[in-house]
Amino acid sequence: MSPETSDLDVHPASESERLEIYRNVHDFWPNHENVDEHVARRLKSPTHQRAEWFAGLLDGRVVTSLGCQPLRFRLHGRSVPGFAICAVHTVAAFRGRGIAPRLLGSVERFQAEQGRPLALLYSDVGHDYYARLGYRAGRSHVGCVELTDVRVAAADSEAREVQPEDYRRLVTPLAARRPLSIERPPDYWDFLGRREPGRSCFVVTNGDVVGGFVLSDPVEETVRLLEIDTRGDGDLETVAHSAVHVARSLGARRLEGWCPADLGASSGLEVTPREDELTMLKSLDDSVSLDEAALAATDWFHESDHV
Repeated sequence: MSPETSDLDVHPASESERLEIYRNVHDFWPNHENVDEHVARRLKSPTHQRAEWFAGLLDGRVVTSLGCQPLRFRLHGRSVPGFAICAVHTVAAFRGRGIAPRLLGSVERFQAEQGRPLALLYSDVGHDYYARLGYRAGRSHVGCVELTDVRVAAADSEAREVQPEDYRRLVTPLAARRPLSIERPPDYWDFLGRREPGRSCFVVTNGDVVGGFVLSDPVEETVRLLEIDTRGDGDLETVAHSAVHVARSLGARRLEGWCPADLGASSGLEVTPREDELTMLKSLDDSVSLDEAALAATDWFHESDHV
Protein backbone atom coordinates (compact mmCIF):
# COMPACT_ATOMS: atom_id res chain seq x y z
CA MET A 1 0.00 0.00 0.00
CA SER A 2 1.39 3.42 -0.92
CA PRO A 3 2.03 5.95 1.87
CA GLU A 4 -0.55 8.19 0.21
CA THR A 5 -3.48 5.79 0.52
CA SER A 6 -2.38 4.42 3.91
CA ASP A 7 -3.26 7.84 5.38
CA LEU A 8 -6.92 7.58 4.31
CA ASP A 9 -9.12 9.03 7.07
CA VAL A 10 -12.63 7.52 7.04
CA HIS A 11 -15.34 8.97 9.26
CA PRO A 12 -19.02 10.08 9.27
CA ALA A 13 -19.18 13.11 7.00
CA SER A 14 -19.60 16.61 8.38
CA GLU A 15 -22.10 18.94 6.74
CA SER A 16 -19.41 20.57 4.60
CA GLU A 17 -18.00 17.15 3.64
CA ARG A 18 -21.48 15.99 2.65
CA LEU A 19 -21.71 18.92 0.21
CA GLU A 20 -18.30 17.95 -1.17
CA ILE A 21 -19.51 14.35 -1.57
CA TYR A 22 -22.54 15.52 -3.55
CA ARG A 23 -20.32 17.57 -5.84
CA ASN A 24 -17.90 14.68 -6.32
CA VAL A 25 -20.59 12.23 -7.46
CA HIS A 26 -21.98 14.62 -10.08
CA ASP A 27 -19.76 12.93 -12.68
CA PHE A 28 -21.43 9.57 -12.00
CA TRP A 29 -24.98 10.24 -10.77
CA PRO A 30 -26.02 13.74 -11.89
CA ASN A 31 -29.45 14.92 -10.72
CA HIS A 32 -29.07 17.93 -13.03
CA GLU A 33 -26.48 19.03 -15.59
CA ASN A 34 -25.70 22.07 -13.43
CA VAL A 35 -23.66 20.96 -10.41
CA ASP A 36 -25.17 23.55 -8.05
CA GLU A 37 -28.71 22.46 -8.94
CA HIS A 38 -27.59 18.85 -8.60
CA VAL A 39 -26.38 19.54 -5.03
CA ALA A 40 -29.58 21.43 -4.19
CA ARG A 41 -31.71 18.50 -5.32
CA ARG A 42 -29.70 16.05 -3.28
CA LEU A 43 -30.11 18.23 -0.20
CA LYS A 44 -33.90 18.03 -0.65
CA SER A 45 -34.02 14.33 -1.53
CA PRO A 46 -35.67 12.09 1.12
CA THR A 47 -33.24 9.32 0.15
CA HIS A 48 -30.15 11.45 0.69
CA GLN A 49 -31.53 13.06 3.83
CA ARG A 50 -32.15 9.66 5.41
CA ALA A 51 -28.72 8.24 4.57
CA GLU A 52 -25.69 8.52 6.82
CA TRP A 53 -22.74 9.63 4.69
CA PHE A 54 -19.13 8.58 5.16
CA ALA A 55 -16.14 10.43 3.76
CA GLY A 56 -12.62 9.19 3.09
CA LEU A 57 -10.07 12.01 3.15
CA LEU A 58 -6.50 12.35 1.93
CA ASP A 59 -4.72 15.61 2.82
CA GLY A 60 -8.04 17.12 3.88
CA ARG A 61 -9.79 16.37 0.59
CA VAL A 62 -12.78 14.02 0.20
CA VAL A 63 -11.57 11.46 -2.33
CA THR A 64 -14.01 8.62 -1.65
CA SER A 65 -17.45 8.33 -0.08
CA LEU A 66 -20.59 6.27 0.35
CA GLY A 67 -23.98 6.44 2.02
CA CYS A 68 -25.70 4.00 4.38
CA GLN A 69 -29.46 3.58 4.65
CA PRO A 70 -30.58 1.94 7.93
CA LEU A 71 -32.69 -1.18 7.47
CA ARG A 72 -34.09 -4.07 9.43
CA PHE A 73 -34.19 -7.55 7.93
CA ARG A 74 -36.31 -10.58 8.76
CA LEU A 75 -33.93 -13.55 8.56
CA HIS A 76 -35.49 -16.97 9.24
CA GLY A 77 -38.03 -15.36 11.58
CA ARG A 78 -35.48 -13.22 13.41
CA SER A 79 -35.34 -9.43 13.21
CA VAL A 80 -31.79 -8.37 12.30
CA PRO A 81 -30.60 -4.73 12.16
CA GLY A 82 -28.61 -3.82 9.09
CA PHE A 83 -27.97 -1.22 6.44
CA ALA A 84 -27.88 -0.72 2.70
CA ILE A 85 -24.80 0.80 1.08
CA CYS A 86 -25.34 3.32 -1.69
CA ALA A 87 -23.36 5.60 -3.98
CA VAL A 88 -19.85 4.16 -3.49
CA HIS A 89 -17.65 6.69 -5.26
CA THR A 90 -13.98 7.52 -5.67
CA VAL A 91 -12.71 10.67 -7.35
CA ALA A 92 -11.35 9.77 -10.80
CA ALA A 93 -7.72 10.71 -10.08
CA PHE A 94 -7.64 8.30 -7.10
CA ARG A 95 -9.25 5.24 -8.66
CA GLY A 96 -7.37 1.95 -8.99
CA ARG A 97 -5.46 2.38 -5.71
CA GLY A 98 -7.60 0.20 -3.44
CA ILE A 99 -9.22 3.18 -1.76
CA ALA A 100 -12.86 2.06 -2.08
CA PRO A 101 -12.23 -1.32 -0.37
CA ARG A 102 -10.59 0.50 2.54
CA LEU A 103 -13.60 2.81 2.76
CA LEU A 104 -16.01 -0.14 2.75
CA GLY A 105 -14.03 -2.02 5.38
CA SER A 106 -13.99 0.99 7.70
CA VAL A 107 -17.72 1.61 7.27
CA GLU A 108 -18.54 -2.07 7.84
CA ARG A 109 -16.59 -2.06 11.10
CA PHE A 110 -18.36 1.12 12.20
CA GLN A 111 -21.80 -0.33 11.42
CA ALA A 112 -21.02 -3.64 13.14
CA GLU A 113 -19.95 -1.74 16.25
CA GLN A 114 -23.31 0.07 16.13
CA GLY A 115 -25.10 -3.30 16.22
CA ARG A 116 -25.93 -3.59 12.49
CA PRO A 117 -24.41 -6.92 11.39
CA LEU A 118 -25.99 -7.32 7.94
CA ALA A 119 -24.92 -5.28 4.90
CA LEU A 120 -26.81 -5.00 1.61
CA LEU A 121 -25.77 -3.35 -1.64
CA TYR A 122 -26.94 -3.28 -5.25
CA SER A 123 -23.95 -3.61 -7.55
CA ASP A 124 -23.71 -1.93 -10.94
CA VAL A 125 -20.26 -3.45 -11.62
CA GLY A 126 -21.15 -7.14 -11.62
CA HIS A 127 -20.65 -9.64 -8.81
CA ASP A 128 -16.91 -10.23 -8.83
CA TYR A 129 -15.69 -6.92 -7.39
CA TYR A 130 -17.81 -7.09 -4.25
CA ALA A 131 -17.47 -10.88 -3.98
CA ARG A 132 -13.74 -10.31 -3.42
CA LEU A 133 -14.74 -8.13 -0.46
CA GLY A 134 -16.88 -10.84 1.10
CA TYR A 135 -20.29 -10.07 -0.41
CA ARG A 136 -22.50 -12.89 -1.63
CA ALA A 137 -24.78 -12.72 -4.63
CA GLY A 138 -28.51 -13.07 -4.20
CA ARG A 139 -31.01 -13.60 -7.01
CA SER A 140 -31.78 -10.52 -9.13
CA HIS A 141 -34.33 -10.48 -11.96
CA VAL A 142 -36.37 -7.93 -13.87
CA GLY A 143 -39.55 -8.32 -15.87
CA CYS A 144 -40.98 -6.26 -18.70
CA VAL A 145 -43.90 -6.37 -21.10
CA GLU A 146 -44.88 -4.17 -24.03
CA LEU A 147 -48.54 -3.72 -23.26
CA THR A 148 -49.38 -2.87 -26.86
CA ASP A 149 -47.97 -6.21 -28.03
CA VAL A 150 -49.67 -8.57 -25.59
CA ARG A 151 -53.27 -9.61 -25.27
CA VAL A 152 -54.42 -8.99 -21.71
CA ALA A 153 -57.58 -10.80 -20.72
CA ALA A 154 -59.61 -9.55 -17.79
CA ALA A 155 -58.01 -10.58 -14.51
CA ASP A 156 -59.75 -13.48 -12.75
CA SER A 157 -59.21 -11.86 -9.35
CA GLU A 158 -60.12 -8.40 -8.14
CA ALA A 159 -57.35 -5.81 -7.89
CA ARG A 160 -58.51 -2.79 -5.92
CA GLU A 161 -56.54 0.33 -5.18
CA VAL A 162 -56.01 0.95 -1.47
CA GLN A 163 -54.38 3.54 0.72
CA PRO A 164 -50.64 2.93 1.36
CA GLU A 165 -51.24 2.16 5.05
CA ASP A 166 -53.84 -0.48 4.12
CA TYR A 167 -51.35 -2.03 1.71
CA ARG A 168 -48.73 -2.14 4.45
CA ARG A 169 -51.23 -3.81 6.77
CA LEU A 170 -52.60 -6.35 4.29
CA VAL A 171 -49.72 -7.17 1.94
CA THR A 172 -46.31 -6.37 3.39
CA PRO A 173 -46.59 -8.99 6.20
CA LEU A 174 -46.74 -11.66 3.48
CA ALA A 175 -42.99 -11.27 2.90
CA ALA A 176 -42.19 -12.26 6.49
CA ARG A 177 -42.79 -15.94 5.69
CA ARG A 178 -39.76 -16.00 3.39
CA PRO A 179 -36.28 -16.89 4.65
CA LEU A 180 -35.14 -13.29 4.14
CA SER A 181 -37.04 -10.03 3.66
CA ILE A 182 -36.77 -6.32 4.43
CA GLU A 183 -38.97 -5.24 7.30
CA ARG A 184 -41.38 -2.30 6.90
CA PRO A 185 -41.83 -0.47 10.23
CA PRO A 186 -44.06 2.64 10.02
CA ASP A 187 -41.20 5.16 9.80
CA TYR A 188 -39.60 3.28 6.91
CA TRP A 189 -42.94 2.92 5.13
CA ASP A 190 -43.51 6.68 5.49
CA PHE A 191 -40.07 7.29 3.99
CA LEU A 192 -40.94 5.17 0.96
CA GLY A 193 -44.07 7.26 0.44
CA ARG A 194 -42.09 10.51 0.56
CA ARG A 195 -39.55 9.16 -1.90
CA GLU A 196 -42.17 7.93 -4.38
CA PRO A 197 -45.23 10.13 -3.73
CA GLY A 198 -46.98 9.12 -6.98
CA ARG A 199 -47.07 5.38 -6.32
CA SER A 200 -50.39 3.50 -6.37
CA CYS A 201 -51.02 0.44 -4.16
CA PHE A 202 -53.27 -2.46 -5.15
CA VAL A 203 -54.52 -5.46 -3.20
CA VAL A 204 -55.51 -8.60 -5.12
CA THR A 205 -58.29 -10.76 -3.71
CA ASN A 206 -60.35 -13.79 -4.63
CA GLY A 207 -62.33 -13.75 -1.41
CA ASP A 208 -59.11 -13.60 0.60
CA VAL A 209 -56.06 -11.42 0.03
CA VAL A 210 -53.71 -13.34 -2.28
CA GLY A 211 -51.17 -10.57 -2.78
CA GLY A 212 -50.65 -7.08 -4.06
CA PHE A 213 -48.50 -4.78 -6.14
CA VAL A 214 -47.38 -1.17 -6.27
CA LEU A 215 -47.10 0.83 -9.50
CA SER A 216 -45.37 4.11 -10.21
CA ASP A 217 -46.94 6.98 -12.07
CA PRO A 218 -46.45 6.57 -15.83
CA VAL A 219 -43.32 8.27 -17.17
CA GLU A 220 -43.19 8.49 -20.97
CA GLU A 221 -45.94 5.81 -21.01
CA THR A 222 -43.87 3.41 -18.89
CA VAL A 223 -45.09 2.22 -15.50
CA ARG A 224 -42.64 0.73 -12.97
CA LEU A 225 -43.60 -2.36 -11.01
CA LEU A 226 -42.24 -1.10 -7.70
CA GLU A 227 -43.43 -4.07 -5.64
CA ILE A 228 -45.13 -7.42 -6.04
CA ASP A 229 -45.90 -9.83 -3.22
CA THR A 230 -48.10 -12.87 -2.74
CA ARG A 231 -49.61 -15.12 -0.11
CA GLY A 232 -47.84 -18.08 -1.71
CA ASP A 233 -45.76 -18.85 -4.79
CA GLY A 234 -48.84 -20.34 -6.45
CA ASP A 235 -50.52 -16.94 -6.37
CA LEU A 236 -47.73 -15.16 -8.27
CA GLU A 237 -49.26 -15.61 -11.72
CA THR A 238 -52.61 -14.27 -10.51
CA VAL A 239 -51.10 -11.17 -8.93
CA ALA A 240 -48.74 -10.46 -11.84
CA HIS A 241 -51.57 -10.83 -14.34
CA SER A 242 -53.59 -8.31 -12.34
CA ALA A 243 -50.65 -5.88 -12.39
CA VAL A 244 -50.39 -6.16 -16.18
CA HIS A 245 -54.13 -5.61 -16.54
CA VAL A 246 -54.14 -2.53 -14.27
CA ALA A 247 -51.06 -1.00 -15.96
CA ARG A 248 -52.75 -1.32 -19.33
CA SER A 249 -55.96 0.21 -17.99
CA LEU A 250 -53.90 3.23 -16.88
CA GLY A 251 -52.93 3.82 -20.51
CA ALA A 252 -49.33 2.69 -20.16
CA ARG A 253 -47.53 1.14 -23.11
CA ARG A 254 -44.89 -0.66 -21.07
CA LEU A 255 -44.65 -2.25 -17.61
CA GLU A 256 -41.28 -3.14 -16.12
CA GLY A 257 -39.66 -3.72 -12.76
CA TRP A 258 -38.03 -6.18 -10.40
CA CYS A 259 -39.86 -9.49 -10.01
CA PRO A 260 -39.06 -13.12 -9.15
CA ALA A 261 -37.62 -15.43 -11.79
CA ASP A 262 -40.38 -17.94 -11.06
CA LEU A 263 -42.93 -15.71 -12.75
CA GLY A 264 -44.28 -17.65 -15.71
CA ALA A 265 -44.93 -16.40 -19.22
CA SER A 266 -48.73 -16.49 -18.88
CA SER A 267 -48.63 -13.16 -17.02
CA GLY A 268 -47.18 -11.53 -20.14
CA LEU A 269 -43.99 -10.40 -18.39
CA GLU A 270 -40.67 -11.56 -19.82
CA VAL A 271 -38.29 -12.13 -16.92
CA THR A 272 -34.50 -11.99 -17.30
CA PRO A 273 -31.51 -11.66 -14.94
CA ARG A 274 -30.73 -8.06 -14.09
CA GLU A 275 -27.59 -6.68 -15.71
CA ASP A 276 -27.09 -4.10 -12.97
CA GLU A 277 -28.54 -3.31 -9.53
CA LEU A 278 -27.41 -6.81 -8.52
CA THR A 279 -28.43 -7.76 -4.99
CA MET A 280 -25.47 -8.66 -2.74
CA LEU A 281 -25.24 -9.24 1.01
CA LYS A 282 -22.55 -9.64 3.62
CA SER A 283 -22.77 -10.86 7.19
CA LEU A 284 -20.56 -8.89 9.58
CA ASP A 285 -21.16 -11.23 12.53
CA ASP A 286 -20.85 -15.01 12.89
CA SER A 287 -24.28 -15.08 14.55
CA VAL A 288 -25.90 -13.95 11.27
CA SER A 289 -25.78 -16.77 8.75
CA LEU A 290 -26.74 -16.25 5.11
CA ASP A 291 -27.68 -19.67 3.78
CA GLU A 292 -28.74 -20.47 0.22
CA ALA A 293 -32.44 -20.17 1.07
CA ALA A 294 -31.90 -16.62 2.31
CA LEU A 295 -29.89 -15.64 -0.76
CA ALA A 296 -32.54 -17.10 -3.07
CA ALA A 297 -35.24 -15.10 -1.26
CA THR A 298 -33.67 -11.83 -2.44
CA ASP A 299 -35.44 -12.46 -5.76
CA TRP A 300 -38.50 -11.12 -3.92
CA PHE A 301 -36.79 -7.87 -2.85
CA HIS A 302 -38.73 -4.87 -4.13
CA GLU A 303 -37.58 -2.10 -6.43
CA SER A 304 -39.10 0.28 -3.86
CA ASP A 305 -36.24 -0.61 -1.50
CA HIS A 306 -33.49 0.11 -4.01
CA VAL A 307 -31.14 2.77 -2.65
